[in-house]
Amino acid sequence: VEDDPEVRAALVTRLVSWGALPQAFADLPPLDDWLAQADARRPDLVIADYRLPSGSGVDAIARVRARFGGAAIAALLITGDTAPADLARLQAARLPVLHKPFRSEALARRL
Repeated sequence: VEDDPEVRAALVTRLVSWGALPQAFADLPPLDDWLAQADARRPDLVIADYRLPSGSGVDAIARVRARFGGAAIAALLITGDTAPADLARLQAARLPVLHKPFRSEALARRL
């Protein structure tokens, strides 16, 4: 879940090149639409930008996990935020974080 179309496209391209079958969403409402589908497949991983137009990556991860019975689905927050208050909120979320800009190798290590 990434609102920046260029970052989203780059993530999809990289993940596909690694053999993944990503579902990409620009914000929470399209994610919610996908989650509401009866045939939505349980993801192995959720990658979400921390700041989204209608919420946060923490919200996105929580929604995916809730849809699949609270399953412990792996997750990764990505963000360009570096302000001390933002870093404190990210730490409080207790989710792995990858800071933008990042190289493919850093993403691969996190996965």
